[in-house]
Amino acid sequence: IRGENGSGKSTLLKVIAKILDIDSGQITYGLPSIDGIMYVSQNTNLFNRSIYENIIYPMDDANLEEVYELKKPGDFGNKFSGGEKQKILIIRTLINRPHIILFDEITSSLDSNSTKVFYEMLNTRLSSSTVLFVSHDDVVDSAFDRVLEIDELHAL
Repeated sequence: IRGENGSGKSTLLKVIAKILDIDSGQITYGLPSIDGIMYVSQNTNLFNRSIYENIIYPMDDANLEEVYELKKPGDFGNKFSGGEKQKILIIRTLINRPHIILFDEITSSLDSNSTKVFYEMLNTRLSSSTVLFVSHDDVVDSAFDRVLEIDELHAL
């Protein structure tokens, strides 16, 4: 889902994730259940826990080899850059494999190589998940089955 700043992209994802309530109208998912939704925002903070615990949340345990396989190199010192936080959140999503994933500008702080790896992982590791992805980036078209401009959604 693409659109200008302030057009409602993030709000739409938050309503779908039930983070925000709506006063009127309804959203129809076309699914028997919306269990297993994971909302991943660019602004999500990490927990005051180990990197491993941040990655596997909300699970208690995960395959350590899989975590190492997905971890990308970077500065994991005392202070994380925005891109490093986003990498941890992406790895968390890949480990948890939810049925429905709502990515809200999750690649905004990633460099071009990390963004490319992210799109490859979407197609290989999350191929059985439904992914809604909010972005300002025009380059993502080839990574998704359908691209909607927020203006198209207003017309529905």
